[in-house]
Amino acid sequence: MISASTLDEVKSVAKLSDLVKDYTSLKRSGNQLSGLCPFHSEKTPSFFIDPTDSFYFCFGCGAKGNIFTFLKEKKGLDFFSAIEFLAKKYGISIVYEQKSDNREKFFEINKLAKEFFVNSLRDNTAHSQHAKEYLQNRGVSTNLQEKFEIGFSGEGAHCVKFLLQRGFSLDDIRSSGLLRYSPQTGKVIDFFSERIIFPIKDRFKRVLGFGGRVVNDNHSPKYLNSPDTEVFKKSKLLFGLDLIEKAPEVYVVEGYFDVITMVENGFTAICPCGSAFTVDQLKVLENSASSVIFVFDGDVAGWKATLKACLVSCQSSVNVFFKILDDGYDPDEFLKTHGASRFKDLRLISPEECLIKTFTNIKGKQEISQLSRVEFNELNELIHSYLNGLKNPLVKAQSKRFFNSIFNETLFSDKTEQTEVNLSDDSFLSICKKYPAVLHTIVSDPFLIGELPSDISVKLIKWSREVTPCVKSDDLIIEIAGKKLTASDITEFIKKRILLRKTLQSKPGDLTDRISLKRRAVRLFTGQTLKD
Repeated sequence: MISASTLDEVKSVAKLSDLVKDYTSLKRSGNQLSGLCPFHSEKTPSFFIDPTDSFYFCFGCGAKGNIFTFLKEKKGLDFFSAIEFLAKKYGISIVYEQKSDNREKFFEINKLAKEFFVNSLRDNTAHSQHAKEYLQNRGVSTNLQEKFEIGFSGEGAHCVKFLLQRGFSLDDIRSSGLLRYSPQTGKVIDFFSERIIFPIKDRFKRVLGFGGRVVNDNHSPKYLNSPDTEVFKKSKLLFGLDLIEKAPEVYVVEGYFDVITMVENGFTAICPCGSAFTVDQLKVLENSASSVIFVFDGDVAGWKATLKACLVSCQSSVNVFFKILDDGYDPDEFLKTHGASRFKDLRLISPEECLIKTFTNIKGKQEISQLSRVEFNELNELIHSYLNGLKNPLVKAQSKRFFNSIFNETLFSDKTEQTEVNLSDDSFLSICKKYPAVLHTIVSDPFLIGELPSDISVKLIKWSREVTPCVKSDDLIIEIAGKKLTASDITEFIKKRILLRKTLQSKPGDLTDRISLKRRAVRLFTGQTLKD
């Protein structure tokens, strides 16, 4: 554990504004600092840091927290990694309590193991020669082997013996995930016996664990990762992260060889360590790139991984795009066959478009209209899951408009039935502008502001910042269409009409039923806004 004295020193010296200014410009606003929010796109500053320079809050998207929350959200760092980052930034020496030097011990063991594996690949043994030939056949040159510090683990317990000679115990080595017991003999052997080794590092270039690939494809499993340890959590780690400084775009691919070939062709790339891409991994990338581009294998397994990435991408604060490869290709094979220029020319598609395309591919269909009713309901569930993950109300509104346009075009052959449901009539806007309490009630409701068309949402948010309600929402009584309503009544009234429209997407039904429902929704939304 990091000592309490180190924690106190870091907390006393570190300033939240020092970190935030790397993402947005800050200006003094009274006794606070303010600027454009680093967590969502906006034109008017709504992000504030309190006078103590230790807490932030955004009135636009609701983001809030302290310096450690900020580092977790923007850099993907846990508490102890954040302390290490801040200590390095401010030149503070870290003192560890003697009773738990485990993290440093793991780093040292992994560093020595990495050096052992690298030297084993360079040896002129029969086993290492076989590994060298395999790497050469995969197009991994000696320079690339050195760049990624690729190694080799032979048969037996050579790495275990090497670490024992360096003074580590069997318990230390086992805790680091570098030994196992042979199922045939029951004896201790290297965890990665007879595998090509890929070190997995953090952004500080510390070795956290390893990935191993068999040389002989007849052995299984083909890929093996270090078991979870105090420093190796594969759902949070990325292969190739240590080579990224700051890039306009970072590609996310599936495998180690994909990363290596991408880097060889001039792209910045990483891959997860044998698991589906996670939100934690996306948070780590947000500090390294302006855009993240997913490009997975062009087969059913790759499409399923892409679909999962679509559902994760909704939680990103940076631009996310996808590229779809032809059937049977992975990035490694595509680049070797067609070259970097053709790869660059592959069209970038949005997460929304990718979600629909990969789902239909998985189901073996060309168009949404070919989906069965059960498949369509399944797609709807995925879309609602994606939309629920979007935090920015304007982005959510744009995504809904995209999905609505796709469904309308696919499901309604009668063009007269494609009338847009109108929520922006003059009576609705005039009520919001006339009664600030109504305006603030609507703007503060994430459901409502997310469901409204983006141009209306922008207008309402802008108005809400220019006025202050003089009374509480439920104290204000407004008489409309002969009814006495509070601001909350009006909000609930609008919600009912929005929920009716949502059934157009949540219940496919018979085409005739859907057209009837569409007509009913249009009548409600384009009639008297507040008349039952």
